[in-house]
Amino acid sequence: MKTFARLPLSVRLPLLAGLAVLASCVVTSALGFHFMDREVRHQAQNLADTYLDSLSGASVQALQSGNIDLLQQALETALGYQTGVVDRIIAVGRPDGTVLARAGAADAEPPMRRGLLSSEWEPSEDGASAWAQREVVVNGQVIALAAVQLAFPNLIERRQALFVRMAFATLFVTAASAGLAAGVARRVMAPVLTVTRTLEGMAAGHAMAEARGQGEDERLTGALEMLLARLQEREELAARLAERERIAVLGRLAATVAHEVRNPLAGMLTCIDTIRHYGVDDAVRQRSLDLLERGLRQIETVVRTTLAAHREENAIRAVTTEDLDDLRVLVEPEARRRGVRLDWRSDIAVPFPADAVRLRQILLNLLLNAIAATPPKGRVSLRAWADEAWLTVEVEDEGGELPALVRDRLSGNAVPAAGDGIGLEVAARLSTLLRGHVTADQQPEGSLIALTVPVAPELQAPRG
Repeated sequence: MKTFARLPLSVRLPLLAGLAVLASCVVTSALGFHFMDREVRHQAQNLADTYLDSLSGASVQALQSGNIDLLQQALETALGYQTGVVDRIIAVGRPDGTVLARAGAADAEPPMRRGLLSSEWEPSEDGASAWAQREVVVNGQVIALAAVQLAFPNLIERRQALFVRMAFATLFVTAASAGLAAGVARRVMAPVLTVTRTLEGMAAGHAMAEARGQGEDERLTGALEMLLARLQEREELAARLAERERIAVLGRLAATVAHEVRNPLAGMLTCIDTIRHYGVDDAVRQRSLDLLERGLRQIETVVRTTLAAHREENAIRAVTTEDLDDLRVLVEPEARRRGVRLDWRSDIAVPFPADAVRLRQILLNLLLNAIAATPPKGRVSLRAWADEAWLTVEVEDEGGELPALVRDRLSGNAVPAAGDGIGLEVAARLSTLLRGHVTADQQPEGSLIALTVPVAPELQAPRG
């Protein structure tokens, strides 16, 4: 069985088809032999009944007169008289089993001598001969028992010859049918085998052969080529759009950084000018220095959080409350520009073992899309909490009903397209890499998008 299982499918399936047809033919032939043998035995029994009819008619007169010599003479006259059968032994006896007369061979006893006192049919094991016994009835009264042992040489010879012819015919038909079934199965598998060889060739780096004709294998190969081409086009399109989205996000963040740096710079330049003119006044000088320090601190915070959001790190690190606070610093200028209020609450007491860089990228995309969808004077809120196994972050906005395309992008089912919302598909893809999932629920004034991330095994501390 293990050797058969190791055979390729292209060999196993035709072989199984051939074996199934072979088994079917063998069973059918066996049933045919059985019914034919039963018919031959039935024919032999009919011959025996005909013989006993003749024997009973020839014996009635002698039995009624009680003339045993006449009965013996009738039996000897009847012996060898029938054609088509060989009567080896003939016996007639009383109803109690006492034999009155018999003719023929003496190497066997009739059923009446063995206590069988009714109609009997006893074929031999090889079917070459049989005992037939019947009651002789006159005027409704059993007056004797007539028994005969018959041999059927012609019938047996014809049966054996027929068996031989049927066996050879069955063998030929079975072999031909099994071979035909195996060939048909092989032909049916040809398209699958062609596709398999094509895939193996492509895996080995060979070009796909050009499909010719209109057979099933050629059509399957052509459909496979088209499918692979479409998949490659989709991957290339997704890569291009992801790059565009990354550039767009970087552009928005660059504008944010420029805006956040330019605002304190204007005040810092004013402080420097004040110090130049009124630096002799200690109070003015100190106040100007304090403004300079706050401006530099603000610039340092913007630069640090921007670098932290887009810096590629060799090793992943756990998520902290500071990671979420940095996101607020990044999106707050965009929220102010659109007149959107931010509501922030993070309940992460200890670092949660999940990839902080990917998580921040997901949440940055979700927050920017939520701010873009929320009208002025609306609100965007972020709530984060964690337990021992899961980290959950919810982003809620007041942007009205969530479009179906956005839901598809969050689930990863939509094909990326140019325009707004590509970041949602990126967020869904990154959540899959984190073994988490993103869900979207409709709220009375907007939508609630929840990101759920499990513990990363590579960051989980071993238990002692």
